[in-house]
Amino acid sequence: MKRTLDYLLLGILLVLSTSLSSKMTAQSQAYYFGDTQFDPAITSPSEYLGWEIGTWHITHDQLVGYLKVLAAESDKIDLIEIGKTHEGRSLLNLHISAPKNLSNLESIRKKHLQNLDPNAGKIEKVPSVVYQGFSIHGNEASGGNAAALHAYYLAAAKDPFVEAVLEKTIILMDPCFNPDGFQRFASWVNSRKSLNLVSDVQSEEFHEPWPGGRTNHYWFDLNRDWLPAFQPESQARLKVFYDWRPQVFTDHHEMGSDKTFFFQPGVPSRTNPLTPLKNQELTGAIGRFHAKALDKIGSLYYSREGYDDFYYGKGSTFPDAVGSIGILFEQASARGHLRDTEFGQLSFAFAIRNQVTAAKSTLEAVLELGDDLKKYQQDFTRGAIKKAGKDPRKAFVVSAGNDTYRLQKFVEMLGRHQVACFLPETDLDRKDKTFKREESVIIPLDQSQYTLIRACFDTLTSFTDSIFYDISAWTMPYAYNLHWTALPDFSNKMLGEEVSAESFDSSSPAFNESEMGYLISWEDYQAPAAVYAMQNRGLKVRVCENGFQYEGMAFGPGTILIHGPSQNLPTKEVFNILKEVASKFFIHIKPVTTFENLSAFDLGSPQIVSLDMPRPLLVTGEGASAYETGETWHFLDQRMHIPTSMIDGRDLGSRDLSRYNVIILADGSFGNMGTGGTQKIKDWLRDGGTLIAMGNAVRWAEANKLVKLTIKPASKDDKGEAIYKNYSNNKARNRINGAIFHTKMDMSHPLSWGLPSGEMAVFRKESFFLEPTEKPYASPMLYTKSPLLAGYISKENVPLIANSAAITVHGMGRGTIICTPDSWNFRGFWFGTNRLFVNSLFFGPVINNGTKQ
Repeated sequence: MKRTLDYLLLGILLVLSTSLSSKMTAQSQAYYFGDTQFDPAITSPSEYLGWEIGTWHITHDQLVGYLKVLAAESDKIDLIEIGKTHEGRSLLNLHISAPKNLSNLESIRKKHLQNLDPNAGKIEKVPSVVYQGFSIHGNEASGGNAAALHAYYLAAAKDPFVEAVLEKTIILMDPCFNPDGFQRFASWVNSRKSLNLVSDVQSEEFHEPWPGGRTNHYWFDLNRDWLPAFQPESQARLKVFYDWRPQVFTDHHEMGSDKTFFFQPGVPSRTNPLTPLKNQELTGAIGRFHAKALDKIGSLYYSREGYDDFYYGKGSTFPDAVGSIGILFEQASARGHLRDTEFGQLSFAFAIRNQVTAAKSTLEAVLELGDDLKKYQQDFTRGAIKKAGKDPRKAFVVSAGNDTYRLQKFVEMLGRHQVACFLPETDLDRKDKTFKREESVIIPLDQSQYTLIRACFDTLTSFTDSIFYDISAWTMPYAYNLHWTALPDFSNKMLGEEVSAESFDSSSPAFNESEMGYLISWEDYQAPAAVYAMQNRGLKVRVCENGFQYEGMAFGPGTILIHGPSQNLPTKEVFNILKEVASKFFIHIKPVTTFENLSAFDLGSPQIVSLDMPRPLLVTGEGASAYETGETWHFLDQRMHIPTSMIDGRDLGSRDLSRYNVIILADGSFGNMGTGGTQKIKDWLRDGGTLIAMGNAVRWAEANKLVKLTIKPASKDDKGEAIYKNYSNNKARNRINGAIFHTKMDMSHPLSWGLPSGEMAVFRKESFFLEPTEKPYASPMLYTKSPLLAGYISKENVPLIANSAAITVHGMGRGTIICTPDSWNFRGFWFGTNRLFVNSLFFGPVINNGTKQ
């Protein structure tokens, strides 16, 4: 009852505040900060905005504007722009500390990092370092709004505690991890706010339109991108993190409205086994400061349940892999300004106050536990080499064969995490693979980033707990489709020079002009982008259905032929286009000197067929998964440079689909499509279109009779103790939350063209399985008999996935439907299965109708 009255009184206060003074009133100041006094020379948020924080949702431009004013007025804050979002918004980081620390900041940073060096001697006495981050999910807005208040508190509070904190701490503050999503959500919710606040959960204010504000511009969940770090927001914040290596990192989120407030530690049995026990002990010790602070203001909370510290790609777990303490905060979300919940009416201001309170209690904990936190971090990083010495694997070697792009991107990813990579001194023969010096890199384990290297390479398949908040596997060399193995016999004599992403030769080999034409290998990762660019410039393209030798060079199926005399452009212009494209995408081009090829078929063979330029349509809207749709959009736009139309599924029935020759259903139920849209797709297919259905879109295709498939659901066997409290966990144990599986591919099938081998690691998170089609040609990729490579799958589901279909190909009229239950573009870093997707995009019309189911 007390909390309900608290909500109501605050709601009345905030409504009235807009008609009162523009100053931060004593009442609202006391609500957030108690009896703390503030320096009147420092502008408060309400003075800048003209309204109290919590009255409206602050927009990102308002937040940036206020923080610039605050930094200009206070000698305790340095504001730095660390990057830009896809939409051009500023990514900010605030350095907050005592003026004498800020004037000596670079020296403090270097001494702090020196303390972590395994080869360093004396430990220098320096301030603690804390990184506080807010609202990585844009529609979890209480964090970003709290950031303005927290920064003001540290800049202006006349408080001995603040003075002590700033004296002994460097605070790195990211006020908004996700500016694009934050702005999108604030615009929506503010535009639906009434003068008389509406708390009815059915009201439009609480139902933002698809895709919502959670994600960034390309609809990526930035809180899953800390390890791969493919988004500009992630790369910017990761650089700050490694520049400073904080002892504590906090991540302020929101959760369901009918909950309270969560802080870590999470579920003990679901902590990543690479995380030291001492990490969790310190997390628990910090948690007691949060409990005390929330007790003081009467806010309910919980810990040690619901959330976990397993996937190192999350913001609150990634720090655990590098010697820091990651802390997750989850506040019940108002999702608007005032919302009905089972606890009563939840105001936006109440949510903000809890975030402000937790931000302050974090600093209280660091002030009290600073020496313990520093010692833990120093022991972690300095002890890494010792741990590596006990690891029998010693090092890893990886290779991408002829496709250096994937290897370069892999090295780039590791480089962002300060992992050293080296060329081998000579070729290495291991098992059935020779790792050629110029195509491989070695990653020694005896590095300060030993734990993170293990996190990238380990292949766990056995777990204490069968429940995962996020994915259970992310083995990076599998994601990049690399050949790799451990080197138990490793010695430093095997190492050549150290390499970075910039070390790779990205230039395209020179080639001569030819009137007859050119051959282009499809094995290069960027070959599809290059071919699209050629087609978009007016070049006619043909594709070879089988591999061949030509003038001593091997060309696999999928090789592209640019026939010179067929082009409607002068020979010189064709050559200039190819030179320009080759330079941009770093591909290899072989001039044709004769159409005769005695080693195989001639270049005028019927085995070389015309290839249309893809004109893709990506179906969006309610019923489509924003994540998978965004991943696909990002891949096409940023990697392949293919303009992609997007249409809401509910509008398909009224659109002219003849403009497109490929339609992509990235994942989802697509119930919004209706019978009109579904029939439109069927008619379009009969006219020769290609439909790509991934994830749950396969279920939609089967239910709407576009394909004939036998879909097997995951096992429902309940092996846990059948008591009431175990119900949820027993059901969850048969879900596949994200694991990696082994498949084999028909290497003659068009969907395999350009792949380095007939075996591939695929990522899947869907808990259903496809029976192979009646026509064996229509199931070109199958899971193997024992497919699990890394991650969790219940014993009951193993026989269901074994030998099931990873791809099925179907026909409707002259059209092609390609189905997969898997996530081919998962989170932007699954480079291997990217090729399956792009082959579907280009080669769907090439697939022989007789082979389709």
